[in-house]
Amino acid sequence: MHGIVSLLDDQHTELVEKLWAEMAQRFGVGNPAATAVPHFSYHVAKDYDLDRLAGILERLARETAVFPIQATGIAIFPGAESVIYIPVARSLALT
Repeated sequence: MHGIVSLLDDQHTELVEKLWAEMAQRFGVGNPAATAVPHFSYHVAKDYDLDRLAGILERLARETAVFPIQATGIAIFPGAESVIYIPVARSLALT
């Protein structure tokens, strides 16, 4: 499985990691091994043409300014290994 994501800055990475630790302590929720790096996802797929995609994403990353995002609660991706996540509100900058 591959994904196109943005990593969080250091301050927000630390906040998410503290939240993960508290959830493990209070509710027994394990380490999110599949998403062990705090991020938000734009797109996830089984496969991408990585050779084509790499250049496109490198150019996009160089040309895109840092922008704020707004979290909007808590949700779950159900499945054999359900994933709890924080939804991100769509904004003009994100679009």
